[in-house]
Amino acid sequence: MNLLDRSLFTYELPWGNTVENDYAVFKEDMVEWKEGKVLFHASKKPVSGWKRDAAWNKVETHADFTFGSMVSREQYGYGTYQMRCFLPNFRGSWPSFWFIDVIDKSQGGMGIPPEIDVFEQFRRDNFLSRFRMTGTYHDGPTYSNERSRSIARVSLMPFDLYETRVKFIRTPEKMIWIINEQQFMKVERSEMVNYPDKGMNIILGAGIGQWNPQVNKFAPFEVMEFTCESNYPRNL
Repeated sequence: MNLLDRSLFTYELPWGNTVENDYAVFKEDMVEWKEGKVLFHASKKPVSGWKRDAAWNKVETHADFTFGSMVSREQYGYGTYQMRCFLPNFRGSWPSFWFIDVIDKSQGGMGIPPEIDVFEQFRRDNFLSRFRMTGTYHDGPTYSNERSRSIARVSLMPFDLYETRVKFIRTPEKMIWIINEQQFMKVERSEMVNYPDKGMNIILGAGIGQWNPQVNKFAPFEVMEFTCESNYPRNL
């Protein structure tokens, strides 16, 4: 299944479009669909967003940064997910591909965590973090009291110099993380308590970290291919 289809995605989460600490907002106009691929842009400019407060009221937010990100309308389960992409080269960049369940527990959702981070690249500096991509699985029951696994895939060359190939395999018994044909992490059901057995929403986007972003070097996170091959029901 080709996941590079704009009809499959929306651009806000049920609780808003503003990241924690209100320093950035993700917007639909920062996502560019172009000739069979998608580009997630980043920019420094005054921008308004929204979020839910503790009483679940919608409140306006304001930030200095904006970036492109999107969340799948449907939920996806067991299968093999593959991506070809180019990563941006600037300090402060935070491209990522992850799964969460946006359905509230009261409506039958799993809650958050569990969370599957297929990859994140934390560009906290000008050089060394170009060689690292991180995969993480958060098992819960909460982020402060959880069982988790996180491993960085380290490269001999900066990831942003060449095309990066990402592969993630999710089955009822295990999850496998692969970057550029090299497996670097595996999580077995037997190791975890809250192994995710339900469908989850895909989140994909550029991201900006609070690491003194190099605004003069902002460049898009470009995804040329994104597919899912499933031997199991798509919606668990």
